[in-house]
Amino acid sequence: MEGHDRYLIYRLLGRRVEVRTPARFGGRRIRGVVERVCRDIFENAVEVTLSGCRHVFREPQAIVADGPNILFLYGDVEPEPEPGDAAFEVPDYNAYEESLHEHLDRTARRPVSKTVFKVGDVHKTPSCRWRTRVAVS
Repeated sequence: MEGHDRYLIYRLLGRRVEVRTPARFGGRRIRGVVERVCRDIFENAVEVTLSGCRHVFREPQAIVADGPNILFLYGDVEPEPEPGDAAFEVPDYNAYEESLHEHLDRTARRPVSKTVFKVGDVHKTPSCRWRTRVAVS
């Protein structure tokens, strides 16, 4: 997939974002400031902390920048390959000893869904020195 970059998620740090998940994943809208972003390769997940609340997203097949937005794409995002001549000679499902319907279910393409991160401006927090100076006054 062109434009795919797994490290785009770190561009979210310190920014105001609005996350919209697809309807099949709950259809939630989450807003907040990104405090922490972490990829958990063992759990195959992306953890995002928004305004103190931890949200876990499945690892997407592709992470793409769309202008200021960042998209998590799920499903079969690669274009479907053209079948060669060999695909028409011997049906693939005979090799697996399955019916035609089982073969179609196994090889069916998954629909593409996306989680949209609308990235806003940088959220500036006061420095520690400023906080201590205010607390002393």
